Amino acid sequence: MAIFKRRQRTMHNYYMPPDRLPVCPHCRAEVDGLMSRSIKTNAGRGYIWACPECLVIVGVSQRSGYVLG
Repeated sequence: MAIFKRRQRTMHNYYMPPDRLPVCPHCRAEVDGLMSRSIKTNAGRGYIWACPECLVIVGVSQRSGYVLG
C-alpha cells in the first residue's frame, strides 16, 4: 500500500505568475482587473464584482479587500 505525502503549501502556490491573466468564466476574456460596486446589505456594506468586458457578476463580498483578523 502506497503512502501518500501531503503536498506542502507555501505562499508561492497562491500567487498568479505575472505573465498570466485570469479568464472570465462567462465571456472567456482575459481580465486585468474587476469592476466593483458598493451595495447596502443587512450586515452592512457589500460589494459586487463584475467582469469589465461583459459586465457579468463574478462575485459578491462583504468587504472590498482581504482583511486579516
